[in-house]
Amino acid sequence: MSKKIKYIFSLSILILLFSGFLLLQNYTQISQPVVTHMNISGEADKFGDKINLVYALLANAGILAFILFFIWKPQFANYPFEITETTREPSYRKMQLFLAVLCIITSIAFNFMILKAIKETNLFLYLISFIMFVTIMIFRFNKNDFN
Repeated sequence: MSKKIKYIFSLSILILLFSGFLLLQNYTQISQPVVTHMNISGEADKFGDKINLVYALLANAGILAFILFFIWKPQFANYPFEITETTREPSYRKMQLFLAVLCIITSIAFNFMILKAIKETNLFLYLISFIMFVTIMIFRFNKNDFN
């Protein structure tokens, strides 16, 4: 796994830790019921007890662990084409990059639910901006680091 992939995946872990920190700091102030699911347009369509936010964090961690397995072992992922000796390494690197970015998107989605519960959705824009900036910097300063 390249340094670039490690850096990008670590962003999803940082988002998860940030979400956990925010939840821990604000858990007693969260009013009930909380949003437990949002539709594609960001509107709440399911509500539940605030303990569901802890379960959401655990689900996020589980999803990241599951995807991390395929980042470490990209040969077990399902590819829509035949892997040959010439396409093996570039295909694995692209899959690892895709999965690392998918982890960031997953963590951001769970983070938004927690930010909405603690009524700090303005932090979401800062989080998105920060993630975009750091990702661009990783690609900018590690152009040749894909080994």
